[in-house]
Amino acid sequence: MSVKTFGALLVALSLLSGAAFGAADNGWIAVNQTANTKAEVRLLAQSRGALTIAASLPGLEKELLPVGRTGAKGEAFTQLTIPGFAHTGELGKPKLPMLTAVLDVPVGATVSASVVDGDYREYRLSDLGIDARIVPALPSVPKVAGAVPQFTLDAVTYAADAMYPGRLSEIADNSKDGGLARGHRLVTVQLYPVQYNPASGTLRVYSDLRANIAISGGDEAASARLVRRDYSRDWESFIQRMVINYDASRYGAKDSLLNLPIYYDIYYGPSFAAAAQRLADWKTQKGYKVRINNADGWTAARINDSIRLRTPIATYVAVIGDPNAAGGDALPASATGGSSADQTDLYYAETNESGYLPDLFNSRISVRTADDADIAINKLINYERAEFGSAGTAWLKRATLIAGYDASYQPVGIATNEYCRQILAREGYTTVDTVIIGSSESGATARVMSKVNAGRAWTVYSAHGGQTAWTMGPSNFSVSDLPNLTNLDMYTMAAGHCCLANDYQYSSDCFGESWPRQPDKAGVSYYGSVPSTYWDEDDWLQRRYFDAIYDSIPGTPGYKMSEMGRATTWSMYWMQNNTGTSRKQYYFEAYHVMNDPSMDFWTDEPHTLTVTHAPSVAPMSGSFSVNVKEGGTNIQGALVCGWVRNRAGEHWSAYTDANGDVILPATPSTAGDTMLVTVTKHNFDPYEGQALVIVPAVVTIDPDTIPVMTATAVTVTVLEPGTFNPVPNVAVTISGLGVNPTLADTTDGSGVATFSVFPMYGEVLAVRGREVGESYDMFT
Repeated sequence: MSVKTFGALLVALSLLSGAAFGAADNGWIAVNQTANTKAEVRLLAQSRGALTIAASLPGLEKELLPVGRTGAKGEAFTQLTIPGFAHTGELGKPKLPMLTAVLDVPVGATVSASVVDGDYREYRLSDLGIDARIVPALPSVPKVAGAVPQFTLDAVTYAADAMYPGRLSEIADNSKDGGLARGHRLVTVQLYPVQYNPASGTLRVYSDLRANIAISGGDEAASARLVRRDYSRDWESFIQRMVINYDASRYGAKDSLLNLPIYYDIYYGPSFAAAAQRLADWKTQKGYKVRINNADGWTAARINDSIRLRTPIATYVAVIGDPNAAGGDALPASATGGSSADQTDLYYAETNESGYLPDLFNSRISVRTADDADIAINKLINYERAEFGSAGTAWLKRATLIAGYDASYQPVGIATNEYCRQILAREGYTTVDTVIIGSSESGATARVMSKVNAGRAWTVYSAHGGQTAWTMGPSNFSVSDLPNLTNLDMYTMAAGHCCLANDYQYSSDCFGESWPRQPDKAGVSYYGSVPSTYWDEDDWLQRRYFDAIYDSIPGTPGYKMSEMGRATTWSMYWMQNNTGTSRKQYYFEAYHVMNDPSMDFWTDEPHTLTVTHAPSVAPMSGSFSVNVKEGGTNIQGALVCGWVRNRAGEHWSAYTDANGDVILPATPSTAGDTMLVTVTKHNFDPYEGQALVIVPAVVTIDPDTIPVMTATAVTVTVLEPGTFNPVPNVAVTISGLGVNPTLADTTDGSGVATFSVFPMYGEVLAVRGREVGESYDMFT
């Protein structure tokens, strides 16, 4: 669209006085809202091959960056930010906030964007209380003590009397290097609502933009087949939260048969077989389809082929074993990272070999001994079952956020933690420690340990690290300190946004892998990086997985992600889709979850489910009804599973509907077995019940009411259901307080057992029947 045509739609230049905004170096610049509210990009219209999106910008945050944050000699710069969004990334050119929207488009399609409407105003920097130039985009700064930013400024751009960027929109194809995301091709529409003229010192700021998106060509049917082939409910809701134009009907998501099962693959070293089986049993009991693999002596290529050649590929994968374990227990990393140049398990999750974007949620349970494995997995299962002993559950609403010391960049960590603190405060957390380590604080380790010992759901750290410690400042929190923790049965979720602390291939035990190994205390899991990390990227990462866990798209609370593997991977995808960093592949390769990737993180104290179902189920019945409530409120979306654990393949799962109801297509084969009935839902104590598999019968008791202290003839007739043929050889008993000893008879060829009953008291008598030679009751 030409400038002339577009210009007719715009508001004229408005130069506002500094008094309108104040002259403070840091603060909020209101564009069309006086309060600091969130910018948004929303879908206005969608049809085949075309979209219309609208963006609104309430305002901007401004921050004066000291010389230490930029590396510039003698000059401070100003950074503008749109909260919740990132910046342009052309090194040396002005770093300006952008708005982004992610699209799900067919493989091979051409995508273009055109801004067709918008309102802007132009401001002199001085009128906004800004006395410094807009900062250039700089290379990422590593989290290494004393690291100096590599300052670079494009002199040509900064001397130009022209707006930068010289365009209002652009398309970034995330699949070009990253590949597909379990069949989805993701592209990003980048909108540039803030433009800067360095020569004149003016900003052009758009409060509203509307853009048309054209999608032409490509093979939509082939793209849909790729998704349907390995359809995963947990993955699709992950993508649905990510993109603005998700169309469930393209992938058959309304077909209930596609929603389940959820496949989970486990690979373990031989010494960890018992622990791996316990994990598999628990996940199976919850409703997952678990495929367990003894990977004794397997190479990375063999593990990778086993994962990617499955039909369907798993949604979750766990590797149990430390690369430094003995013999066949040493399960290798998937590869050396092409960007990180360090070990990574990323490529166990990248299954279509089209790039580096993961197609599933994976983790490593890094253990050297069978005891290590038992400890880590038992803690995980206890955590999900809310079995916290005498510790109670109040600690699940407490958190510790730690900003380690750095002379220049500690304010970044403080700001990140404050963002997370506000989320937790809004969610009703009773205690959120924001620990700021001082430059000379020798007691920092003891201070952090005291917080963990008091019980904290989160222990999150940002600053420097090494392979065996968080190097917080003058004192370190190290591997040797973890055995001294005393948070009995209050297993924290530890996360370290720092260099090296999750280097699980290091010659000795690294800090990250050591948290889950501590018996009955320390952490249930750990999330952190193998190689060095960077300040900006770590800031995005931490904020976004807190968003994924606690924030939902308005009106759709089902988009919250409480599983640690999903939430942390979503934050990585956010960085991939919405930022200009050059370290996207690096970060996917760097960060790892150190326990179960499907672990359901508690965000509240456990609620109680009320579950109703029959105490028995008939062989091959094909139907078993369950109702789930909290008090009198129906619970939708609870995962219900029926499992006869001693019979291969006898495993059924489904989600409850809006009435809290589900009918499992249960067909247990053998009378006398027990079907475990398990119900799980985020923030609810799991229900673990059972139903006996029994042959049903039509039972008639005549008469069904008799007088006390009078001998009465009673017949019990047992017939087959449907055919009403008599069932002989059923041992029938009648018992009660006033019928002693118990009366017994066996049905004859007519299916009849005969009794003379002389009850001493008015009571309900128990009538039971069991076929002769069987170990289970036919009826009670």
